[in-house]
Amino acid sequence: MARTTALMLAGMVAAGWTHAAQPPIRFISHRGESMDAPENTMAAFRLSRERGVFGFECDIYMTADNEIICLHDLTLDRTTDGSGKPDALTLAELKKLDAGSWKNARFAGERIPTLAEALALACEGREIYIDIKRGIDIPRLVEVVKAEPKATAERIVFLGGGESVQQLRKLLPDYRALWVVGVKQKEDGTLTPSAQEAVAALKQMGAHGIDLQGHGAAAQRLRSADHVVFAPAEGAAQPQRVFVIQGRLDDPAHRHEPIPAAPDGAAAGRVYAPLGQR
Repeated sequence: MARTTALMLAGMVAAGWTHAAQPPIRFISHRGESMDAPENTMAAFRLSRERGVFGFECDIYMTADNEIICLHDLTLDRTTDGSGKPDALTLAELKKLDAGSWKNARFAGERIPTLAEALALACEGREIYIDIKRGIDIPRLVEVVKAEPKATAERIVFLGGGESVQQLRKLLPDYRALWVVGVKQKEDGTLTPSAQEAVAALKQMGAHGIDLQGHGAAAQRLRSADHVVFAPAEGAAQPQRVFVIQGRLDDPAHRHEPIPAAPDGAAAGRVYAPLGQR
């Protein structure tokens, strides 16, 4: 599955995003530096910071006692020595699980982190991307973010479905929220939703951009700038700048492509660049 993130900048009136200009090319560690450390753990997040990567992405789920943890899968089976769904266990029970040995013996004893622990790494000049999975209590998520003074609007970006984005835009209006949507190719060869449909939807919900997930035949096509459009904000004479993922560094299909200005040692991540610089 290909994943493309389009982040609308410079005058998206509906979203009202006015943060300072960002670097033209941005490297984001996918689930932390997950090529060299167990994904979605503090070890992977810290390694991202040590390597000077622009930021890291983490996935979140709820626990049985209404806490929020970092985990990608629907179950604990692949990345811990536990099993079942995380929302069936309390945070104390989840903290007993080994989340590192599956990757390498030197990570034995690595624990599942809470989102609060991950947010404590927020700092100036770096971003944390929070990928909202199924069943997240958005008001509780807002509480966790607000409780960390370092998790400011300039440092946090949310990724989620339409309902989550709409709630976040109301509860945290100063923060960026990207709409996650799956894209498929129809029998006639067109993509659904089309670029125009997707842009219309994101404007309606007030999202700052689109995180496109390609399925099947659509996956490869989403790697092309031909399938991303510039969307002018209302009243704007010129098209807005759009940031698009340039491929994942941990994707074997892109592993050997030349990536300009990559942070020294960066092993896993996403590369963002304006279309004009591709």
